[in-house]
Amino acid sequence: MEISEVKVRNEFFVSALFLESAITDYLSEKLNIADAIHSELLGNSKKALSFDQKIDALLDSANFSIIDKGLTVDGEVSCNGKLVIKGVVKGILEGEIVIIAKEGAAYADTKVKSMTIGGKFEGKIQASDELIILSTGNCSGKVVCKDLIVEAGGILNAEVSCTKFKEIESPKEVTASVK
Repeated sequence: MEISEVKVRNEFFVSALFLESAITDYLSEKLNIADAIHSELLGNSKKALSFDQKIDALLDSANFSIIDKGLTVDGEVSCNGKLVIKGVVKGILEGEIVIIAKEGAAYADTKVKSMTIGGKFEGKIQASDELIILSTGNCSGKVVCKDLIVEAGGILNAEVSCTKFKEIESPKEVTASVK
């Protein structure tokens, strides 16, 4: 074996280690998301998931979207399935299950089935099922929901109405009528 062959093999090995490290970091982040999905689906259940179950939970969530750190969306966001906000959303937000991560923020008129706030929310929330404010969450504005859960340490500074959910006009219609 020549010296140049050894050098090429060593550089390839170092590149492979770097790639393995990047993949491990990526999967670790995705497993944290799978944990969030698991918590959202099972509520406060403390049942531990195996690595394979976490991956399955992540892969089973076919309609899964992330607005990541450093990304700001200004306008209208509409999604099916689960949406995790780690960046910033401004405007109108419609979806099924929306999770605002600790580092995320939303300043919006919102119509969802379920919303979990771990970061900051300002605006109007219409949640046909539940609104959960985690201990790191901060919610202000107007809230209409069926069920409300606020963990110790969570901040709720809003006009709140918890009721059997009736169909309320969409945020687009409300915004249009105000203009």
